Amino acid sequence: QYRTARILVAGRNFGCGSARESAAWAIESFGIRCIVARSFAELFRNNCLSNGILPVVLNDAAMDALIAKVSAANGDATFTVDLTQQRITCPDNTVVPFQIAPADRDALLQGLDEIGLTLQNAADISTWEQRCRETRPWLQTLNSI
Repeated sequence: QYRTARILVAGRNFGCGSARESAAWAIESFGIRCIVARSFAELFRNNCLSNGILPVVLNDAAMDALIAKVSAANGDATFTVDLTQQRITCPDNTVVPFQIAPADRDALLQGLDEIGLTLQNAADISTWEQRCRETRPWLQTLNSI
């Protein structure tokens, strides 16, 4: 009954020992787009964000209530995660709000990883590189060494 689930509900310190990015890739390849947990291992959390998976942290009371609703639904009802509104909507229309850092939220909404975020500053980077070539020409010769 959970074969098409896109939300994974987990426990505390989820992803501990899964510092390699392939752990997030594996979860994403199963179709999981959001993981709701009491806490995450920091490296795993960052890998989730880099790979378009939303890591949601809920406090114990909110997590206990969500787990009870998930258990009661037993895979027969749909839960919805809305990143824009930062909320989980349960089948009975109960809303569970969550917080996420604005930069992480924006990156996920725009589908940006670290490279994409950096490329948003491409014009400034090009300007700096041009200024560096003009003011420190000796550095250009180091590239050919």
